[in-house]
Amino acid sequence: MTSMEQSPTIRRRQLGVELRRLREEAGMTGPQLAARMEWDPGKVYRLEGGRQGIKPRELRELLRELGVTADGEVSHYAAMARDGKKPGWWSVYGQVSKTYDTYIGIETSANEIRCWEPLLVNGLLQTEAYARAVIRGTAPDLPTAEVERQIQLRLARQERLADVRLWMVIDESILHRIVGGAEVMKEQLSLLVNPPYRQVSLQVMPFAEGAHPGTRGGFTILTLADGTATYVETPAGEIYPEGQYADACNVAFGQLLARALSPDRSRHLIERALSDY
Repeated sequence: MTSMEQSPTIRRRQLGVELRRLREEAGMTGPQLAARMEWDPGKVYRLEGGRQGIKPRELRELLRELGVTADGEVSHYAAMARDGKKPGWWSVYGQVSKTYDTYIGIETSANEIRCWEPLLVNGLLQTEAYARAVIRGTAPDLPTAEVERQIQLRLARQERLADVRLWMVIDESILHRIVGGAEVMKEQLSLLVNPPYRQVSLQVMPFAEGAHPGTRGGFTILTLADGTATYVETPAGEIYPEGQYADACNVAFGQLLARALSPDRSRHLIERALSDY
């Protein structure tokens, strides 16, 4: 993952920051602006969060509502909107959902990724065989070609990790949940013992800790040049918490780090689990 590369998601995010600034300078709330534009209120926040693009005509109308009419300024924002619609590097792997497209775009430009994983090894540290077993297990009706496409995209994301600080806390149950069989688990746990990337910190939350903030579900916090983005995957779809909800994930991750085993003790625990396969 080359942090110097700018993804279309980040261009949309930068445009969103500017639109939020213009709205606040105009003294309007998100719902007030949505009402003037005859939009669903959520559309304003999706635009300002960089999770949705905007058509040229809509952008011009929005800017006019925000008091921006100078040709130079309008052209500047229009160029940002066009850049935000360009395909990302991952487009060569086929179509992905809008939420996944947004996530990969943010991940591409992140300089630090913090993850709490309660059930499975995170995709960024999965072996090919483990990834195949995960995809087949969670989506058994997917055609083989689609399974392989998703695996290749996952592996491509991993190759871009060289300059990213990756900090993961995983639940101890992951070491014992047999995904794909014993041989697959041996390979996967061996990778966790010796991650292929320099800037990886891995900690295990032991069973002995009992209930803790992470029992409510997994999440990922991505640090970018202009702030952070929080990602939560649920059975109903992916969401991007903001405000107090994003802050709660950040606090929870700090608590998880404090309660998990140290990286050295975590590695020893993984090695013991590996010996059981």
